[in-house]
Amino acid sequence: MKKQLLLFLAICLLAGRNVSFAQELVVDGNMENEASWTVILDPGASDLSDVLLNYQSDYPEGGGDGSLYIKGYGQTNSYVYQKVTLVPGHKYSFSGLVKSIGADEVTNAWIELILSKTEPAAGFGAGDKDYIYSKNSWMAAPYNDFSSIDGDFMNTAEFQWKKAKDDASDSILTSHEFVLPEDSPEEWFVVVKAGCWNTAGDPMPTFEFLFDNISLVDINNSTGVAQVSNKNMMAVYPNPSNGIINIKSNSNSPVNFDIYNVSGLLVKSGITGNQFDAISLKRGVYMIKLESNSLIELHRLVVE
Repeated sequence: MKKQLLLFLAICLLAGRNVSFAQELVVDGNMENEASWTVILDPGASDLSDVLLNYQSDYPEGGGDGSLYIKGYGQTNSYVYQKVTLVPGHKYSFSGLVKSIGADEVTNAWIELILSKTEPAAGFGAGDKDYIYSKNSWMAAPYNDFSSIDGDFMNTAEFQWKKAKDDASDSILTSHEFVLPEDSPEEWFVVVKAGCWNTAGDPMPTFEFLFDNISLVDINNSTGVAQVSNKNMMAVYPNPSNGIINIKSNSNSPVNFDIYNVSGLLVKSGITGNQFDAISLKRGVYMIKLESNSLIELHRLVVE
């Protein structure tokens, strides 16, 4: 569906038509801004836990720049969250990236991306009818081998997306997209969580996980109508590029940018006056959407 959307946007670019864009609900899902997320550390009295936003040393495949870093040992749960407002009956896309940089065998550890009806507090866990991605290493090898986790929660990391405690017929979902039931509340919370449980005398390695590009998109939202320009009021150069990308605009206003890969997944976004760093992007072809003063342009971007 996202490939079709990008093709449609490209056609609109050539035709100079009006087009509506789905609405991203997560604020600063690139995990670079501490002010957008509430952090909760829920460790045991003598156990290790650490949470850092805008972590600069590494990031999951497909991410870039800052990421969320969560480390833990012993009996601990750590998570970050923010509130979102949803519309019952609308279709949504829920996704994110994750990478393990700790020990390969992290026995009794877990990582989760949760869309929760309950605001997190001490002892928080996914509840009835919450939407979650989850993986744990409670079982013996190979389930405790997290060394291959690097990329998309569902696809690359082989996670399952589940509606906790729902009917068995639709408890496991195979797509990022879902329709929010009509009887659902409007207030929800996007939660990124990691933790472990270590019984006395049973040592385990310290876990270290990175999270990036957390996204919740209202596919049905069509309020953000803008004019797609075919006059190239903005320019992207050099193109192809292997480093810094410059954006030239005929106005002095900041430019919002979203970069999508060939699968239609948002891989980088931000706001810039004239340039940004594309070193974190893998080699390939991308679509970059530029928006400034209600004007939107789409450009093909090649990264070498």
